[in-house]
Amino acid sequence: MTGDQLEMLPVSAKNVAGLYIRWNEQTGTGDGLVLGFDFNKANELADTSNMTGPFVKIKTALSMMDYVDRPETMVSTIKKFKINSASELEALQAAGVNPLVRLGVAPATK
Repeated sequence: MTGDQLEMLPVSAKNVAGLYIRWNEQTGTGDGLVLGFDFNKANELADTSNMTGPFVKIKTALSMMDYVDRPETMVSTIKKFKINSASELEALQAAGVNPLVRLGVAPATK
């Protein structure tokens, strides 16, 4: 997302990290999550808040391994949603579509 798009997000979605969709081929339906990731918390836990350089990511990743069984420490669910048909899934994946706007998480840009 662009800086302008991020600024337009509601406070509840500021940490948006991506979408996860679980699709059921047999029923042609699915359910999904819009997930957030608290990078500030990750940096705090890794003690990298005041660091720069290439090793920050490595140190943060290594410290996050201590929380592999507690993802809620840094990962949050912004929105749960259902996909009721293959056409709904295609609409989320279509070129030029911002799925966050389509799901009502982000406002449409002009």
